[in-house]
Amino acid sequence: MPSPRTRILLAAALASPIAIGGLAQAQPTGGFIAGLDLATGFTDSTRSVVFFDVDDLSAPLFSVYVGDEDGFEDPTALTVNPNTGLVYVAAYDSGTPGSTRTIASTGDTDTSGDIDLYTIDFTTLYNDWTTNQTGYVQYVPQVTAGPPPFGGDPIFPAVVGGTTQVLLEGSVTKIGEVASSRTVTADFPATAFENTLEFIDEDTLVYLDDDTDQLQAGAEFDNEIRIFKRIDTTPTYNATTNEGGFTNGSENWTSTIVGRVNLDSTPDGSGGFLPAKSSPENFAAYRDPVSGITGVWIQESDGGSDVPGDFGIQGDDISFFEITNEDGTAGNGYRPLQFFGAGTTTPNLTPDDNPVDDAFSNDGAVDRVMIDPTTGNVLFIESDFFDATQGEPGVVTVDIASYDDGNGSIAIAENPWSYDQIDGNQPGDDDTAVVDGRSTVYDFVNNDVYFFDRDNPGEGNGGSFDQDWWKLDLDTGETTLVATDSDNLQNFDQGDYYEFFFLAGVIEGIVGDYDDSGSVEQGDLNLVLNNWGQDAPFEPNGDPFASLAVDQEELNRVLNNWGNTENPPSFEGFTVPEPGALAMLGGLALAGLRRRSA
Repeated sequence: MPSPRTRILLAAALASPIAIGGLAQAQPTGGFIAGLDLATGFTDSTRSVVFFDVDDLSAPLFSVYVGDEDGFEDPTALTVNPNTGLVYVAAYDSGTPGSTRTIASTGDTDTSGDIDLYTIDFTTLYNDWTTNQTGYVQYVPQVTAGPPPFGGDPIFPAVVGGTTQVLLEGSVTKIGEVASSRTVTADFPATAFENTLEFIDEDTLVYLDDDTDQLQAGAEFDNEIRIFKRIDTTPTYNATTNEGGFTNGSENWTSTIVGRVNLDSTPDGSGGFLPAKSSPENFAAYRDPVSGITGVWIQESDGGSDVPGDFGIQGDDISFFEITNEDGTAGNGYRPLQFFGAGTTTPNLTPDDNPVDDAFSNDGAVDRVMIDPTTGNVLFIESDFFDATQGEPGVVTVDIASYDDGNGSIAIAENPWSYDQIDGNQPGDDDTAVVDGRSTVYDFVNNDVYFFDRDNPGEGNGGSFDQDWWKLDLDTGETTLVATDSDNLQNFDQGDYYEFFFLAGVIEGIVGDYDDSGSVEQGDLNLVLNNWGQDAPFEPNGDPFASLAVDQEELNRVLNNWGNTENPPSFEGFTVPEPGALAMLGGLALAGLRRRSA
């Protein structure tokens, strides 16, 4: 696993320069968390996205109201572009799919039964907040014409505690409407909050949807995996499959079913499936930079338990659904997992509640699955809630050796498991334990998992379900109570409500300093030249997604930062040697090579 220092280097390389209106703005630094608040009337930020700074989680920075179009829709999931901090929100618009209704406040028409896609520009909000605001505020979109949040009169949601509300044009943008399978009669509210939205790239999101016809029990109607795609043409709606999209948005987005979960289905021998539907709760998307393999790690609940005779003796499954065809289901499916140590192939991970002790009891109950974008490793929260001796949640990390072992499988490392359990017995806590692993977020820069734990109102002075922030350091195993009674975000059941992102971080290390000497000099050039075309014996500072082989990219980083001990100087016009000239330079190289510590 990369060290904390390496993680900061990797995350800093993900960050993009931030500019608004062509002018550089005051850039946010460090890590942030976006959280979704679904409830009405419980807090000062209903149907909103609330932002926190991980450097001070004692209270949120600000929130932004997404808008509810006269009460006909609710946000159900969010994701973040980790390069820019652009937040995407999926909001369920109730009603019969494909039908239209009239928005009372404006008289405009709106499509019902779909998913409305919104974006929130964190940088715009952050710049306004640091420049013009004092303390916590709730941003409300400035509107001019058309249906909310584009137009009509601004909607000011009810708030408590005298929260200041600020109109800010562009704080929320509706980018499109995409088809969804949900219907108001069959699917609300039982699973209305078990949706996940994940970022692949600026044109591609992946969404965990409900089944096409919730009244059907067969696995052929299992939960859908959908691609939301930005397109150049006007979207069309397919009423038969509930795919496609509508034209009400600033961009054109369409919805396509690329597969179904079907982790509990079995063939019936005649080409169909036995009626056994899965119970997926969330997933984590990943595109491997080396192989290009793209898909989602799905967490499917079977209610794991180690209590004999309990309903959950079958552990929860975690499986990788590979997406090779974004235009339909053909070619998509589950990629097998190859365990190096055992020499066996399995379709999924079904671990014990602590797989370091026993990886094959298959009784673990999982609250959430997450991905480390810097390594591709899989993390999941093991709830411990169903164990015979009930304990607090733990974080299991699965070490992925390769997403393509050459035989169509994902290679799991020989010793893949690491386990850290949160210790909720810390001074200053106002209830007795951390019990819920669903409201978690992964800081992939520092290798920390944050738990947003809701107090038990019957214990201590925690108030009515106020939430505390806990941090579990996966490098040291240390638990820290970061903040008590930070906020009261209301979420329901499973789903994906919290996302970490990192912008403009301080680079701890120097790009091109491959020998870890503190400056870019001859030793770094020696490493590059002596290993030209070979696998790198060093970590690619500032270049986390480069090819594994040492090539022109690594040489450029040495030459463009030659002599640097701090920030990279400008080397515009510097002539980079062609590979043919490397033989001459190679004579200067020394032999001593060493692998940087991990």
